[in-house]
Amino acid sequence: MNTRAQTALRQELYAFIDRIPPKRLSALKPLLADLAEPDYLIETDLTATERALIAEGVEEYEKNPASFVTLAEYKKSRSIA
Repeated sequence: MNTRAQTALRQELYAFIDRIPPKRLSALKPLLADLAEPDYLIETDLTATERALIAEGVEEYEKNPASFVTLAEYKKSRSIA
């Protein structure tokens, strides 16, 4: 990534950070600390176990969608903004 693109990306990320409510800002610190480590590895491939768990969840949802709640419903039930 060239310097101009890096600068633009950093500005965009700073704008996102500026929009995070203070109450949630502290949650970002450990993530950024991890990402700043030079040896940090981002997994891009799912393991066979992870794929199986996702398939199991999809199958369960298809069998009984009424037993699931939306993210909005979950947040509301926990008083999360």
